[in-house]
Amino acid sequence: MAARLSLMRRIAVIALAVLPVCGSPALAQLSSPLAPGPSERTTPHLRVTWHAEPPRLAPDRPATLVLEVSPAPGMRVYAPGQLDYIPVAVTFEPNTSVTLGGPRLPKPVEHVFAPTGERSLVFDRPFRIEVPVSAARRKAAPAAKPGTRLDIAGTFQYQACDETLCYKPVRIPVSWSLEIGPAPKVSPTRPGA
Repeated sequence: MAARLSLMRRIAVIALAVLPVCGSPALAQLSSPLAPGPSERTTPHLRVTWHAEPPRLAPDRPATLVLEVSPAPGMRVYAPGQLDYIPVAVTFEPNTSVTLGGPRLPKPVEHVFAPTGERSLVFDRPFRIEVPVSAARRKAAPAAKPGTRLDIAGTFQYQACDETLCYKPVRIPVSWSLEIGPAPKVSPTRPGA
């Protein structure tokens, strides 16, 4: 009985792994309404959470994919443009259903490593990475029905250091599941109402 159950589990895992490959990539990106996956991860170096603002994507209203990063006490992560270390970055898997803008980050601070005098640009306090996202306006993009969800997958990477050690770079899978639908209607207000 245990061997049979184990075989059934292996078949289910294989089916789930192969299912997205069998269909077109565009169809795999659109899914039925499902609960979103985990949206946070804590490592020894930092805590990262991610969400969308707003959580609905409409053809006429873009959204923002947000990563909120909180370095652990005494830790710092490197800013984009830093040459000798792996800077924070978010990359995305190809997705024909959306258009992604460039990531927006706050201004980093300069850190001086006391033993060597080395200067680097870092984030050592909580910060946000914001990536604008809008529905693709190309003919190749599949038409999404209101109420379905659009999944966007990517990777957040960083390298962290403290005052004595620099750690191996880390890659964290991240994903967003945005509802497809019209923008909420705003009722006009009348003066004095």
